[in-house]
Amino acid sequence: MDWKTGKSKEIIREFLLSREKVSRQNVLSHLTENEIIESNARIFLSNDGKNGFMLSVENDIQNLFSLNHDGKQTVKKAILEGGKTLDCFAGFLDKFYESFGFKITSREKNWTEGQPDVVFMSLD
Repeated sequence: MDWKTGKSKEIIREFLLSREKVSRQNVLSHLTENEIIESNARIFLSNDGKNGFMLSVENDIQNLFSLNHDGKQTVKKAILEGGKTLDCFAGFLDKFYESFGFKITSREKNWTEGQPDVVFMSLD
């Protein structure tokens, strides 16, 4: 999979448009264009716009998505680019990330009653 990366407004806008197509919007942080610019995060977007993620200056993987079920390759790319930590909802995603070597470092109760806890993970 070929990728484009950067911090320009153009790639941020492209990233946001692709991210909006994710069916489970509740699993992604809803950062605005300005918030992304201010965070100084690096944006990674597949050339076809179907996979993407952000890496914070601390190498935290954020807003990882895959619209074509190629999430494994997207996670591998995030790790290759320096991704070391992430957070997600417990249940499916924590098990998925564990298959790449991530370990749960802490857990917080979800702010919505009955919903899965939020887990924080670090690459082992």
